[in-house]
Amino acid sequence: MGFFSDLFKNKIEKLKRGDVVDSICELEKQQDKIVDEISDLDVKMNDIKSRALKEKNQQVKLAYVKKYNSINNEKTQKAKRMQLLQANLDNMEKLKLLIDDNEFLKDNSNLTINQVLTNPTVLEKALNKMYGKKTIHEEGIVSSREVFDSVESAFGENDDIYGIDEDASAVLAMFEMENSNDESMAFFENEDDVKIKENDGRKINNN
Repeated sequence: MGFFSDLFKNKIEKLKRGDVVDSICELEKQQDKIVDEISDLDVKMNDIKSRALKEKNQQVKLAYVKKYNSINNEKTQKAKRMQLLQANLDNMEKLKLLIDDNEFLKDNSNLTINQVLTNPTVLEKALNKMYGKKTIHEEGIVSSREVFDSVESAFGENDDIYGIDEDASAVLAMFEMENSNDESMAFFENEDDVKIKENDGRKINNN
């Protein structure tokens, strides 16, 4: 039993999609032929039925009836053959889909990423390696930043260049005072504008 199942399995695996498609086309041709034959039999049966209904002679009418039944039996047999072909076609279509699925899985399985994802051991090793490299890289960046901060803090800015001496400090204080006075004047000017507008509004209302 195992020998025959293995033999059948090997034959299935060696099947080519094109061969299955050719078989499907051949079965469909046979079906179409039977459909045409059944249509021809229907025409004959309708003709015999019409003749039998018009016939007055009972013996002739009986002959028509027997002929009608004979053709109907032939039609029934052809319909059964058509059903058999359809069952075979259904199996062929399933086989074609199976081959397509097998090819699809084979193509995807050959991708390196899928080989990794479908193997937990390989996936774990790959992830450990990737995260290990990521951690080393991040630690290197942090260490470099710490070196920058350490060196920069060791060398302070030169006060002679970047510092503020007494003269500069006095000028800055003067600028800040003038700026404060300008903001105060602008505030009062805005208040006067508001009062003028309010007075103008009252005058218009009184008029």
